[in-house]
Amino acid sequence: LSVDNLQVGLTVEVPEATVMRGEQRLVELRLTGEQLAGFQLKLAATGLQLLGIAHTDLPAHAFRLDNGTLQLLQLETGQTEHTLVLNVLAEEAGRLPEMLSLVEEAGQSVAVAADGAPRRVVVGAAAGADNALESKVFPNPFTDELTLQFREPLAAIATLELMDVNGRLLNSRTLDAGTRTARLTGLGLPAGSYLVRVRDSATGEVRFVRVVETVQP
Repeated sequence: LSVDNLQVGLTVEVPEATVMRGEQRLVELRLTGEQLAGFQLKLAATGLQLLGIAHTDLPAHAFRLDNGTLQLLQLETGQTEHTLVLNVLAEEAGRLPEMLSLVEEAGQSVAVAADGAPRRVVVGAAAGADNALESKVFPNPFTDELTLQFREPLAAIATLELMDVNGRLLNSRTLDAGTRTARLTGLGLPAGSYLVRVRDSATGEVRFVRVVETVQP
């Protein structure tokens, strides 16, 4: 979505994926911009039922899920990137970038920055940038094994977790400080989407989140 003659202030990155009717899955959205402060917008789903938020680094007061619409009320942190993982149920088959859209309220721009000036908001394909803890997860999609490769060694003991779409913990392991590569093996999970995350064992802070998909062997 684009609005002519407005400065680009925010990009909502949506994964390039197709869902089948009746499929429940996790959808990772990335909000990126030069400074994500003061934005207010609504993201609506067509053919998707928004069941909840599986993970986000946004504070609880910054968003609301109401009647199938995700409302971002205020992004005040000044960060350049935020992550939202939605738990959705497909009511019809379709492509995710076409099923999620911005809602423009009558007489108002789709987003308003902190200074009150309108800003253009773009919905596009996910660029695949990593968040706080830079790493790669592969293969994705996977069959029975996942590998995480960290760009830098872990500075502290962490916990690697794998969860299903309902937040149920399926597998976990402790990662020692200095770890560069970690693997989850013998998974044998049904086809679907899952959430991989790495938490600091001492503070509980989530350092890395990624949605992964399984494929039939």
